[in-house]
Amino acid sequence: MAVKVVVDFQVESITDQPDVTILNSAIGCNASEAVLSTTVSIDGGVYNWVGPNGFTSSEESPVVVDTGTYQLTYFISPTCQTALSTYVGIDNTLPPVSLSGDTLTCLQDSVHLSPQLIVPLLVNG
Repeated sequence: MAVKVVVDFQVESITDQPDVTILNSAIGCNASEAVLSTTVSIDGGVYNWVGPNGFTSSEESPVVVDTGTYQLTYFISPTCQTALSTYVGIDNTLPPVSLSGDTLTCLQDSVHLSPQLIVPLLVNG
């Protein structure tokens, strides 16, 4: 005896593209590099970054050292991908400086000034 089973189903297509957000920082006196941090709505994709001076990366949040426009393509499938770009600029904020010295008086007509520059140690390499 043969049994015939009929299965009826409907396949819904996925039309939502992944939402990708890029958070970046600037390069300047206080930071010699920037991190391009990303958040995505659909995990499991491939990151393809391109940028200035031949920069390429497949990392989720790459570290960059040049200013300019960085483009990201986040690829899950040929019908499910997102492309966007961000600009890494220059932070012109001057590092904090303090100046200390003594007091001028009638008997002391000069003082020694001591500048102090407060900058994080930047190490390349």
